[in-house]
Amino acid sequence: MGRKPPPPDVAQWPPNHAAFVLTGMLGDTLMCLPVLEAARKAWPQARLCAVVTPRIREMLAGLGYVDEFLEGTGDPLSIRGWKQTNQTEERLSEGRFDVAILLGGDQYAPLFYKAGVPIRVGPAPCVYEPLLTHTYVVDDRTWGPYERLGAMRALGVETPHRVPRLDLNPQTRVEFQRWRETSLGDANHSYIVIHPFGSAPRQRWPLDRAPQLARQIYQLTGIRSLLVGGPEFRGVAASISGGQSLVNTVGELSISQLMVAIESACLIVTTDSGPFHMAGALGKPIIGLFRARRPEHANRYPHAKVIFGPDHSCEKSCLWNRCQAEPCRQLNAISTDEVLYDTCASLQQRHLPL
Repeated sequence: MGRKPPPPDVAQWPPNHAAFVLTGMLGDTLMCLPVLEAARKAWPQARLCAVVTPRIREMLAGLGYVDEFLEGTGDPLSIRGWKQTNQTEERLSEGRFDVAILLGGDQYAPLFYKAGVPIRVGPAPCVYEPLLTHTYVVDDRTWGPYERLGAMRALGVETPHRVPRLDLNPQTRVEFQRWRETSLGDANHSYIVIHPFGSAPRQRWPLDRAPQLARQIYQLTGIRSLLVGGPEFRGVAASISGGQSLVNTVGELSISQLMVAIESACLIVTTDSGPFHMAGALGKPIIGLFRARRPEHANRYPHAKVIFGPDHSCEKSCLWNRCQAEPCRQLNAISTDEVLYDTCASLQQRHLPL
């Protein structure tokens, strides 16, 4: 495994240079941000480095409490990406970190071990636990910001629960305003973001309901909707058109543009996915579309109204996160009328026209 690192009792403390691995999915990464905020408060003089993938770096570019980014891969131990792994390993060694905290990307534990980082904190149980000096407990079924803050508690830093908070790059806001003027014809009109997609098919709301919902919203309020999604959904969404009521932007927006689109919207309708957590971290009102078998993140944000589909057969026949039905029966049971009702209620609370 390389040279043996020094024991924790000879490490610099409080740390001068701390690394935080954030190479997971977008939503999971956002729920880890309270750890970096807690570190900034506890170690005001330390230099905080986020080890990220390119997509995560784009998402976190506006965070003022991160001093530097080190780009890596989602799986640094992949044989296919050995060149990138060697470069990352060299940069980790050059960084002379005093502490490394694994928040997403447990596979980085061997790299920090070989780099001689004296304090290495990660989740337990995990296969790399023998290479860690400190561990914190994460339940795969319920984990969130509080559980990840256990990484700081493992180092003796007591910190209260925090809601994830996301800051945006001001330049991206300017660029999005230009795009908004071109695509929507007006940079001041209200709009709603609709995101029916998810990382797995069972997390997706039926796509054909997005234009139906947009049409109903437009008829009642005159507010248009943006259909958003990553480039991987461009093909399946290519035929979606809602006329005046819906603008199809699937595959067109970068991560940073998507965040500004969410920040500028009056309401977000989304599945349990990255945009749900983006909206939550930006303090936006949300209509969340969830599976009842996966409710663990439903109450993460106080401004989210969550809808669960009423398919009771799933309670007996579907194990947690093991559903093979596509689309999920519970998500399929969420009607456009139900989403429309909660959408109108949310708009009314915010004194927007109905």
